[in-house]
Amino acid sequence: MSTVPEVTVAKHCGLRVLGLSLITNKVSLDYSREEKVNHEEVLQISKMRAEMLQNVL
Repeated sequence: MSTVPEVTVAKHCGLRVLGLSLITNKVSLDYSREEKVNHEEVLQISKMRAEMLQNVL
């Protein structure tokens, strides 16, 4: 997901911005591949990395 629109609006309002991203899965550009990206995988990785991200913040 893109954060560009939110950052653009925030900067227009004179706000300072810090962007942070948590990458949870690979992007599949080959639609004929057997391995598909699924929502459960994204949720699992998010839960696994939640504590690490909290420590960073």
